[in-house]
Order: sequence, then C-alpha cells, then structure tokens
Amino acid sequence: MWLAFTCVSIVFAYLLGKSHASYRISASERKVAGIINQHINPETEVLVNNITLKLKDGTTTQIDHLLISQFGVLVIETKDYSGWIFGEQKSAKWTQVLYRAKTRFQNPIRQNYKHIKAIEALFEFLPRQDIHSLVVFSGTASFKTAMPSGVIYVKDLPNFLNARVEKTISINRVQFCLGRLQFCRLPETKQTDKIHVQNIKTKVGDSTQ
Repeated sequence: MWLAFTCVSIVFAYLLGKSHASYRISASERKVAGIINQHINPETEVLVNNITLKLKDGTTTQIDHLLISQFGVLVIETKDYSGWIFGEQKSAKWTQVLYRAKTRFQNPIRQNYKHIKAIEALFEFLPRQDIHSLVVFSGTASFKTAMPSGVIYVKDLPNFLNARVEKTISINRVQFCLGRLQFCRLPETKQTDKIHVQNIKTKVGDSTQ
C-alpha cells in the first residue's frame, strides 16, 4: 500500500456533533467552508477542514477541505486569487496577470491530485470513482482561458453542491471514512504546521539538486 493506516470505530453521531473548527484556516478557506456548510445536510454529511496527513515516506500533505457524504468524497482545494488567470487542464504551471505583472503558480489541479492519491490510500475500501477533486477560486480572479474541468468560482459553489443527485456511498461507509480520518489525521497544532512547512522546503531543495 502507498499509505499505511490503522482504523478505529467512532460513533457517527459523535462525529457529526463535533465542531470542526480549524486551528489555522485562512479567510478564503473560511468563506468556502461557510458556503459548503450552508448547502449540505448535517445529519448525513460532514465537512472537515485543514487536514494534515502523514504519508508512508514520512512526508506530509495538507488538504483544505474534505466533504464526506453519500454523494462521495470531495477533496477541495481553495485558491484566493485576483486578476486574470490563464491555465490549461494539463499544464504544470498557470499564470496570474495582475496590473501587468505576471506570476506563475502550480496548477492547482495537479496539486489536488496529490491530495486525491492520499485520500484514495486512506479510504482504500472505496471505489476510486467515489473520490472527486474540486478546485474553488474564492477571490475575484477571472479566467481568460476556458475554465478547466473540476474548477469553479466560489459563486458557483452552491449550484455545484445542489446539483449532486447520485448517492454512491452508504451511511455506514460515510461513518467509516470519518472514523478513519479522525484517527489518522495529525493534530491541528503549530508543531504540525512546522513539520509540514519543513517537508515542503525539503522537497523544493531536492528538486533543485
């Protein structure tokens, strides 16, 4: 297995009743989380924010939001950008143009793909087609190229959530996903953030050698 996890059973009602307040969540992520919570059924689905998972190789990955429900598992990456965005589905880098200044940044679809692989390993009992990627642009940015598949503006998030109709996961599976996630995620602390930042710096350093 790409990742190794251990599972414990946690009462579903207890998990749904818990407050999933984040230790460190940006204003843009808070905005996205607020909209999601307004458009989901709190009795059958739950949103978990700011998740840090330790991978088998000792590194970590951080996920902005994870929505677990009978409609599947939605892995969400939030991006707070302004200006113009130019990006293609499979490009390694996208471009932001703001006041004639151009900035290149990692394709968030690729970034979220790493999160998807981590969740697939964590929830290895789910079919891969039940785990979905979504990138949400929460700022005022406007795409000047065609909007890639799996990418939406924050204003379109309510319609996206309300359009879900096909239930592919049982309540028991939702409960099991929640239990495993809560057991395996790292605590929301400054130390966790410090470890994750160090892992990122190490990866960047390795890529330049």
